[in-house]
Amino acid sequence: MNSNNKIYNVIDVAKYVINKSIEMGTPVSNLKLQKILYFIQGEFLSNLEKPAFLEEIEAWKHGPVVPEVYYEFNKYIANDITSRFDDVDETFFEIQDRNIINKVIKDNCTKSAWNLVQITHKQSPWLDNYKCGKNLTIPREDIEKCFLSKNKK
Repeated sequence: MNSNNKIYNVIDVAKYVINKSIEMGTPVSNLKLQKILYFIQGEFLSNLEKPAFLEEIEAWKHGPVVPEVYYEFNKYIANDITSRFDDVDETFFEIQDRNIINKVIKDNCTKSAWNLVQITHKQSPWLDNYKCGKNLTIPREDIEKCFLSKNKK
């Protein structure tokens, strides 16, 4: 159960993930960033009973995507994002929230973007909502249900 109700802007969460990944020596590409944001949302929904961010996640060809973040960072194309963002740091996030975000980053930073794509393609939120060329929204309830059952194992 969660005592804080703070919900973040997805661009701020993305910038934090980018900064933390650079610190860890494993910068992320936009593709990898998208999957990490999806995992963060799943962990927040299943562990804290709140979303990390309100922006929608859509089912795209290569897995879950937050369109706002995709378009913000698509100038990097498939390259790693190696520029730091000084307007977001650890103090921006509540401790409990930061711990979850950091764990998701740590658990996934050494996996390749394509490995993360494969993982998301096996999960019901993407499988149930992907329709070629449609970019349909993945309902938060689908993400929460998937991560609740994953975390029980």
